[in-house]
Amino acid sequence: VLGSATQLHQVVMNLGTNAIQAMADRPGRLNVTLFFHPVDEAHAQTLPELHPGAHVRLTVSDTGPGMDGPTQERVFEPFFTTKGPGQGTGLGLSVVHGIVHRHHGAVRLTSEPDCGTTVEVYLPAAIGSSARVTAAVEPVPDGRGERILLVDDEEQLVRSGVLILRQLGYTVEGECRALAALAQFERDPQAFQMVITDQTMPDLTGLELARRIHALRPGLPVVITTGYSSTLTPERLQEAGVREVLAKPYTVQLLAETVQRHLAGR
Repeated sequence: VLGSATQLHQVVMNLGTNAIQAMADRPGRLNVTLFFHPVDEAHAQTLPELHPGAHVRLTVSDTGPGMDGPTQERVFEPFFTTKGPGQGTGLGLSVVHGIVHRHHGAVRLTSEPDCGTTVEVYLPAAIGSSARVTAAVEPVPDGRGERILLVDDEEQLVRSGVLILRQLGYTVEGECRALAALAQFERDPQAFQMVITDQTMPDLTGLELARRIHALRPGLPVVITTGYSSTLTPERLQEAGVREVLAKPYTVQLLAETVQRHLAGR
């Protein structure tokens, strides 16, 4: 397929992680298969967003407890989760659906209680060197000088993030230490229009930083970036005033869209 290797990697990892967590500590089986799959008119009509043509079908299945009908209807909603408190954000399948949609594909989930769950991802196939495949190039949203506080304990990520956001037209302050970022915000809580912070940092986690920022200035858009978000439950995110969790690694396009979405929402 023709697409973002980083985002498609995220699709596979999210589906695999969900399957493993569904089986928990009980014996189970995780199956991952990949096949060339021509889609005809009749098949395309069985699934919204699926179009006739050559596709690649990625299937991830587990032998976990499965889901009932009402649960299946909601699994692609952001923050909807069947996990208990402290076990997950419910963002996995929502992220998968968003990525597949941007790659002009489709997702089907089938499940029954006590019979496991199967997720099928259909992506348009790029066939041979003669195939004329063009990627849809979407304009990258830019800013108008809005001030953003970017926090991450990895200096390299701060440098690259500041550079990217400045090139997009934002005014950015980067900080590698969470406590220093909090002190900077405390000096002038009105100085920034948005905060983007990593979750796993020494001294303060991104969630705790967001909570303290929210206490000083409720309503300020805060986005947390993380490569592992199992402890970020919807309740904790809402209580801390976090608008969104952005999974690492992310693309410039996704970062730009996320920033614009929350700044425009103000």
